[in-house]
Amino acid sequence: MRPFKKLPGALFRALGHYPTRLRGAALRVDPNHWRFWRKAARGLWEPETLECLAQRLEPQMIVCDIGAWIGPTAIFAARHCSHVYCFEPDTTAYGELLRNLQLNRIDNVTPFNLALAATNGMRTAASFGGARGDSQTSLLAASDGAHGAHRAHRAHDPSAMQVMTLSWARWLELARPPRIDFLKIDIEGGEFDLLPSMAADLAARRPTLLLSTHAPYLAPAEREPMMHRLADALRVYGRCLNERQAPVGVDALLEPAALNRFRTFLFTD
Repeated sequence: MRPFKKLPGALFRALGHYPTRLRGAALRVDPNHWRFWRKAARGLWEPETLECLAQRLEPQMIVCDIGAWIGPTAIFAARHCSHVYCFEPDTTAYGELLRNLQLNRIDNVTPFNLALAATNGMRTAASFGGARGDSQTSLLAASDGAHGAHRAHRAHDPSAMQVMTLSWARWLELARPPRIDFLKIDIEGGEFDLLPSMAADLAARRPTLLLSTHAPYLAPAEREPMMHRLADALRVYGRCLNERQAPVGVDALLEPAALNRFRTFLFTD
């Protein structure tokens, strides 16, 4: 039976793409992730995220997708807004991101093969899943703040890699975007390093922010203080909503459900 299980992937690779749809829109995407794209087409991958983007994005908006992976949210946003800046430090995922942009002839996305972080320089990233390109690559996975085994500290960790990091302030200085209307941050725990460093700019600009939090990746004793740091940086916003876009307030980040589960919150004025 195993050869038959491999047959669809081989056919799509021979074709050069996987034909699919995302919330009704036709796409041609990389065949290496055809199982993921099939799941997304069935509405089984982050439906709340896609629904939020569909409801909140407007044609004139400029979007930043921080943690783009192979491009599902960047591609979706590109069809609903003026321009997308997206960031993906994992070189394996970044290659597929470029491929997916090219396959769909998307020219209003500017991709960056780097991680946004609190500081500029080179750092080690690794995957909580253990493989490059698996959507779980994070600066946190290579740090002492990660819960459990620190993969990047092991010899011969296949997921460990050196990545370029830029601060949000430095990227704004270099890229000079005209404005940022909508921010999506989903960086597998990297938000605990990045987001507090963005607090002053968020207070000044207050773009709509869709934030995924990853407290379970932290050691248990670190979860509440680190989520407190996020909450304090986000109190400048007038409203905080949960995955169903129901109002909850910023202190929902400190509740047990957020400390022990992966959650997504929307912050608006």
